[in-house]
Amino acid sequence: MIDVIIPAYNARKTIEQTLTSIAFQSIVDKLNIYIINDYGKEDYEDIVQYYSNFMNIKELKLEQNSGPGQARQYGIDNTNSEYIIFIDSDDVFADTNSISSLYETLSNSNADIVVSKFLEELENTFYTESMELSKEDLISAQEENDEEEDL
Repeated sequence: MIDVIIPAYNARKTIEQTLTSIAFQSIVDKLNIYIINDYGKEDYEDIVQYYSNFMNIKELKLEQNSGPGQARQYGIDNTNSEYIIFIDSDDVFADTNSISSLYETLSNSNADIVVSKFLEELENTFYTESMELSKEDLISAQEENDEEEDL
């Protein structure tokens, strides 16, 4: 299973597009969707109820507004699948194979993490790319960043 964590703060205007893009994923039956409500004024109970007809979805609520980083961490702490995907409540997956492509890349590599570039709309065409990163790649990138900051 793959857990999809969606931090949400008063996101009713955009989250349904996000959830629709997840509902159409080719491996939706392998996904657990978690909306992490960051103590916004809105709840997502009716949205969760509707989308539960198409996928496994739950709303988890924070007890105070803590920002998207804390909402993601709360999601990590309260889910238990081997793999986690984060998507913001105003983003969408590019096509029906976005998640399966990321999963396939991870499964067929030695990578510790797989990331997808952000979606960009070019004349009504969306695209995305996945790439592999190992712990060494991440450490190397952080060291390069630290060196640049020292200059």
